[in-house]
Amino acid sequence: MLIGAAINASTHAAIDRGAVLLRLAKKTGKTGYIEHCKAARVDDDGKATSELTGPGSAWMELDAALHRAIGAAAVTTGLTTRPGARR
Repeated sequence: MLIGAAINASTHAAIDRGAVLLRLAKKTGKTGYIEHCKAARVDDDGKATSELTGPGSAWMELDAALHRAIGAAAVTTGLTTRPGARR
């Protein structure tokens, strides 16, 4: 479990800063998706604004997908359920 937690912590530290996500988006040609799919918000004055990184944006969807792709949960499960693992 400690190895899985360490992988989870390190991937969150790297991915959530945004540089890794933007680098991958540039390499795969998905920057247009990030720039186009922004989240719409209405402030207290009724003015509509857009957010690049808020919930409902492409940024959040790609962030979540990247975390799933790394598979820290799969590594944790594999290590803790292997034959001979400490219980």
